[in-house]
This record gives sequence, structure tokens and C-alpha cells, in this order.
Amino acid sequence: MSKVPNVIHFIYPVWGNTRPLSYLNYIAIKRAKAIQKPDVIKLWINKEPAPSPYWVAIEDMVEVNTIPMDGRSEEHTSELQSHH
Repeated sequence: MSKVPNVIHFIYPVWGNTRPLSYLNYIAIKRAKAIQKPDVIKLWINKEPAPSPYWVAIEDMVEVNTIPMDGRSEEHTSELQSHH
């Protein structure tokens, strides 16, 4: 029987009106890492967020994955599913 991967996923789409990463984003990732002790935390973004001290603080805690998030979800569904 296969074991369920111990992976945490966070999605942070960056658009023109997206606020910089905040303390709440940072603490969510930090606490998820401390409590679940995952093998990896994957942060899904469409482009790098605006500079902030919280972005710098989480960069070493996450595996950053950049994917398009512009409404073409059907086109990328099979691509995302193939990473399981």
C-alpha cells in the first residue's frame, strides 16, 4: 500500500492588486512546518511576490513552483496532476 506523501501546498497568486506577503502568510507556513513536519512545503506562485521581509524569511522553508494562473486551468490540470 502506498503512503500518502507528507507534502504541504500553499498557493499565492500574485496579481496587480496583491498585497505583499504578510506576517500571517509567514506564520501559517512556519507553524505548518513545525506542527506537521512535512517532507516539503510547496509554494505555488505565478510570479515572485513583491519584496518583503516575510518573503525573505520563508524562501528557505519552501520549494517555490511557478505556474501560470491566468484562467487557463484546464490546460494545466493534467500537468499539475502528473506531479503526484
